[in-house]
Amino acid sequence: MKFSKFSAVVLFSAACCVLPLAAQPAQIATPFGNLPTLSARDSQLLKRAEAAESAREKIEILEDAVESSRAVDAAAFALGNAYFSLGEYEKAAAAYEKSLAKLPNFFAARKNLAYARDALGDSEGARKNFLAALALSGGSDSDILFKLSEGYARVEDWSAALDCINRAILYSTGENPAAQYARAYYLFKIGRFAESAAACGRVLARNHADSAALCLLGNCRSRLGDFAGAYSAFSQVPADSPQFGAAQIARADILFSQKCYARAAEIYLARGEKSRAVRAAQAAALSGDFHTAQSLAAKLPDSPEKRNILARAYIGLGDAAAARKILSEILAENPSDAFACFESAEIAFAEKNYNLAKILYKRAESDEKYFNAARFGSAKTCVKTGDFAQAIALVRSLRASNPELAQYIEYLKNAENGGHF
Repeated sequence: MKFSKFSAVVLFSAACCVLPLAAQPAQIATPFGNLPTLSARDSQLLKRAEAAESAREKIEILEDAVESSRAVDAAAFALGNAYFSLGEYEKAAAAYEKSLAKLPNFFAARKNLAYARDALGDSEGARKNFLAALALSGGSDSDILFKLSEGYARVEDWSAALDCINRAILYSTGENPAAQYARAYYLFKIGRFAESAAACGRVLARNHADSAALCLLGNCRSRLGDFAGAYSAFSQVPADSPQFGAAQIARADILFSQKCYARAAEIYLARGEKSRAVRAAQAAALSGDFHTAQSLAAKLPDSPEKRNILARAYIGLGDAAAARKILSEILAENPSDAFACFESAEIAFAEKNYNLAKILYKRAESDEKYFNAARFGSAKTCVKTGDFAQAIALVRSLRASNPELAQYIEYLKNAENGGHF
């Protein structure tokens, strides 16, 4: 029996495990455990069931066989497989249990009962029967070990999952990309990123376009600080892959982390990630790259965030008129916006409109982030209007303490007493 494809997408921002589909039940006798013995009559009856024209006809023949044959174990096993093929897992499980009641060490029935329990969502029942079947195999059935690793992964017991998948690989015949990928994923989850990357390399050596392995490799390299390597891995995800969009966003996240805000925003916008594009434009403005911020903001839909970015860009570029216009729009929508109040106050102060500046500084104080700067701004307006006593009171009320403030207060006292300021 071959492994089903184990697929997962592990991204730079976040990783999640997508477990494989249930494997198909065993259809043939195996060398493990006891096997049913069949009379010539029983063999003919089972052959007749196999030759049935429809699944329902096959089931009817096998149900009669279970009731009338001495070889209940074999007939019930075949009946369980027939039900399983139709997705009737509850009836399949009951048939396998009937087979095991006659022959408890019937390995294939025990294994298939575990698959049926797994399909029914009975994780504990599946685990118990997989373990029992594994014992009958001498601990060497690679399919069961693979399924057990999935079960441990579901409860995030990554060490146990890794142990099972390592044994599954040991006992499997030939190359097994699904198991190798699962091993890479489990290694990643326990923080062994270099080993995980190496395991991804083995998967990619067999299929260089394996999207899940490329995404996981990119994530491993990111965690190792190899951002260029991570970017390269994500860039190789094929455009027709379901993971392509997520890989592109991961590329943009790497660019963002390296402060390449314009390139990151281009990808975000192309993928419809407007909130991420806004974040890139904001980062550009806050980092002092005002031209980039202005350019990116122009590509964004109208929003308070866009106006905030444009205002910061215009202020940084020294375009007071454009900044004033945008800030006015922000304040018209939200008069208490602390950023717009503070920056408008700064412009008013620079233009010697001290009364307006003082009003706006006072509004900006409502936001803790702007409290000290706004109160100091108010103190500056008092100095300009000659109200040194109020200026001293405002400086003393600042939520900060340093020698420079104390020195500034002394300057203000000197000015208040007619000294030179």
